[in-house]
Amino acid sequence: MASLAVKVQMPIWGRGVCKHSQVLGRWPGQGFTLVELLITLVVLAVAAAVLVVNSRSSSAQQLHSEAQRLAALLRIAQQEALLQGGPVRLVWTAQGYAFEQSPADPALPPGAMAQLAWKPAQEPLLRPRAWPVEGMQGVIGRDGIAQQALVLGAGQGALGVRVVLSLPPHQVQVLGLPGQGFVVQTALTSSGKSLSTGGPP
Repeated sequence: MASLAVKVQMPIWGRGVCKHSQVLGRWPGQGFTLVELLITLVVLAVAAAVLVVNSRSSSAQQLHSEAQRLAALLRIAQQEALLQGGPVRLVWTAQGYAFEQSPADPALPPGAMAQLAWKPAQEPLLRPRAWPVEGMQGVIGRDGIAQQALVLGAGQGALGVRVVLSLPPHQVQVLGLPGQGFVVQTALTSSGKSLSTGGPP
């Protein structure tokens, strides 16, 4: 009886494999054709290209959003400097940026800002911030010259200020414009002038 059951089952299983193979257009043991491999490669290439484009669009959007936030914080820092009567400055940190403030010193000449004692800003909105994306960085400039920090108040206005945020291959700039304060402008090209060249912002 056992051998009879085997004889009955084997042809049924064999016919199933044969029909399945014929539907696919190949016999057992055959591989993929060159056309099938080419179509698969094209589909994979298109999918990879879509992922890269979406990733770049996301990076550009994150960079622009961070520039908008920084512009708003710079406006707050400028108001804080006026309210407190002492300068507030923007500085870069290892993870992002922070705002610091110093007590007013009317006897201190405008060019002696380095002699001030700086401490973290007391305004909660001006707390230290981390970059939202790894690899993002910033450069500060005033009148076309690179600066270690951006000082606001104590005679230091927004005019001539340019802060460039970059997340390769994208760049966005925050400009200090007369009558407008700090505004975000369109992305810079990769051939944009360096802040250290002394050229106009």
